[in-house]
Amino acid sequence: MAISPQAVAIQAYQPANQAAIDQLMQQCWPADPDTIGYYRIGEQSELTLCAWQQEQLVGIGSLWNNRFHPQHCYVGIHVHPAYQQANIDQQLYDRLIAEKHLINGRVLQTATWSHAQSTLDFLHAQGFQIIKNTYLGEFSLAALEIPQLELGQELTIASFETYLSSNQPEPLLNLITSCYQATHSYNPASQTTSEAQTAFLSDIHQAASFVVYAAAQLVGFNCIYHSTAAHTLEQGLLGVAPSYSDQQAAIIRALLQKTVQFAQHNGYQSLRYEIDSIDPWASELLTFLPIITQPCWQTLCLL
Repeated sequence: MAISPQAVAIQAYQPANQAAIDQLMQQCWPADPDTIGYYRIGEQSELTLCAWQQEQLVGIGSLWNNRFHPQHCYVGIHVHPAYQQANIDQQLYDRLIAEKHLINGRVLQTATWSHAQSTLDFLHAQGFQIIKNTYLGEFSLAALEIPQLELGQELTIASFETYLSSNQPEPLLNLITSCYQATHSYNPASQTTSEAQTAFLSDIHQAASFVVYAAAQLVGFNCIYHSTAAHTLEQGLLGVAPSYSDQQAAIIRALLQKTVQFAQHNGYQSLRYEIDSIDPWASELLTFLPIITQPCWQTLCLL
């Protein structure tokens, strides 16, 4: 039941508020730790504001930075479900965007689920536009068959493990980095550091990840990661060099086929995925894998 609008007191975050914030986030996003983990609140943010009605925390809003994507300023607003009609989201938003020195002229960015209609309605009313959809899910690898397309005979496929045993990692890291940059043109990454590059290979499953190359030239890659879930792999970034874009569909299918074959021979049962609609390589997976596209995680920017 909605609560009638009453005056709220908006105050800056204090460490003593953390327990109330944790409870509110659970009420806003029940049993959804991944969504809660996306937002930066309290000591993780540049600014967090708390909306109180008497002694109850009824809303929070925060601004935060992403050091790998510094050109945008990130924003998140959460209001207790019973207070959705109390205009609290607008009050928090107005206070946040008044902090010009923190935003510093940058584009505001946020994200939420496609089924969070009240949140989307509010964001659209402020002028936010959807930049991309991200499809998240998991499917069974049992008996999965990938229809193949003709692959150029000059191309060779090898696991990361095999490739890196006789080659330096820099060419592979450079191709991964360039593909990552290409999928984030709406919010360019900072000049890629060795730390950021190393993160691409952190916790990667080198035996389940594959590269395609021709002679000494890397043509494509598929990053597969270990998962915290038993018998599960996680799909990461994949890409194809621009000079081989005419063979993109065939290369991606061949890369995935190798991963599926490895998984089926080594007791893996599921593949988790996170696919951005504006990623030309990941979107190719939509044409031959049983991927569910609704609901989806939506990224929005104030353009």
